[in-house]
Amino acid sequence: MRRNIPVSGLSLTLSLMLLSSTQPLFAQSNEFNFSSTRRSSVNADNQTSLKLHNNGFGIGQTPAHSSHDRADQILSQYKRPLDESNQHASMPITSVTEQHLALESAISVAANQADAVSGNSQVQQQNHATNYDAYGLGYDSCGSDLGFDRQPCRLFPRGCRGWQFSGWLQTGYHTGSDGLLNDRPDEFNLHQGWFTIDRQALTGGGWDWGFRIDTVYGTDAYFLQSLGNNPGNWDFQNGLDHGEYAWAIPQLYGEVQYNNFILRGGHFLANFNYESFQSPRNFFYSRSYASVLAAPITMTGVVASYDDGCNIWSAGYITGWDTGFDQFGNGGAFYGRYERRLSNQSSLSYTTSLGDFGRRGDGYAHSIAYNRNFGCRWNYVCETTYLQSELPAGGNNDNVGITQYLTYRWSNKLDAGQRLEWWKSDINVLGSQSTYAYTAGLNYRVISNINIRPEVRYNWGSSFNSAETSTAIFGVDAVLQF
Repeated sequence: MRRNIPVSGLSLTLSLMLLSSTQPLFAQSNEFNFSSTRRSSVNADNQTSLKLHNNGFGIGQTPAHSSHDRADQILSQYKRPLDESNQHASMPITSVTEQHLALESAISVAANQADAVSGNSQVQQQNHATNYDAYGLGYDSCGSDLGFDRQPCRLFPRGCRGWQFSGWLQTGYHTGSDGLLNDRPDEFNLHQGWFTIDRQALTGGGWDWGFRIDTVYGTDAYFLQSLGNNPGNWDFQNGLDHGEYAWAIPQLYGEVQYNNFILRGGHFLANFNYESFQSPRNFFYSRSYASVLAAPITMTGVVASYDDGCNIWSAGYITGWDTGFDQFGNGGAFYGRYERRLSNQSSLSYTTSLGDFGRRGDGYAHSIAYNRNFGCRWNYVCETTYLQSELPAGGNNDNVGITQYLTYRWSNKLDAGQRLEWWKSDINVLGSQSTYAYTAGLNYRVISNINIRPEVRYNWGSSFNSAETSTAIFGVDAVLQF
């Protein structure tokens, strides 16, 4: 389907406003793009590239005041743990402003394809088919006003050479512990103060290069540290813990790109499950069991990826799970991912890792996720997750789960969603038994940079760690991107 936006009096007025400005009206986001900036002549058939999010494993315990004590808590159990891919249509450039916008669009597309390296071809559950014209204004394929939302405005727009400083602040409150990340009830927590400096490699123009470094401060930083390391290496037990809060460096990598082929090396997020450890990418404030307990959070290694427009292949070698420029024992494993874009409305992905995970033992893990849009408002996701490993201290660790999401876009500011989980794991208090959870929540976008996410979560079945079962937990957080 081809949808054109005519150049009307409003478009002409916006053009004159842009031409008189020394800065672009909107700066494209590397963290939260649904699609690349486009002129109205772009074919809408290429607009939607559904994604599936990241995460890893790990039980959220209340951080200990001693780094050593906290490490013993986490390592005695388990721990857990981005950016997109789109087609870019060439466009005639008629002004300096449009040249700047075209460059930003190319950089945005480069960010999308670069993120396919580690499985980041993911979109939020509430995403619908949204395009952006040359002025950053949105429209969707159904012609409704749902698409008229804007990408987060950046304090430091990406420069002409592709460099950018960006990030977000996430703060939240919850009435009970879910046994995962939200384990400090009845307190206002700074979960993530996330800061990024990066340069995106441009696609489609031969060779280019890029890099990225992320630092995080907050209660979630304990789970982003390289807990698979030997103590004292990189950011694990290395003086970065400060009571209930900590620092982490979850990403530091470089990459080279030739057209649609990307080679990334260094330390980066695992991007294993549908949900992500990067808070703005998730619909819900809380995390699913599968995203926390069944996969790595971070990896160190080399991963190559190729995107032909309909398929994404990724494969590489990693030095175990949750390692940061280190190797625990003989840790060494394979990481692979395949995603198939079934249509403009759906995708199917398979992500796997097998080998020596280091502290997590020898084993095999996978995530299979199906993502489907129904019209412009509804989105459904079903993910199955499996992990089997032989622990270094002996014994087996078997985990299996199914997580389903259904979200509805009520308006360009308000979304509603629900999540249903079944999880069976050997690390439950009473052994291998089933745990269930149902979560219902809202997303309210005050402005493009601020999202407020209230939710109610209900857990039942077998309990583990500090989870409160058969009890409703209310939580609300706010995410400010900059």
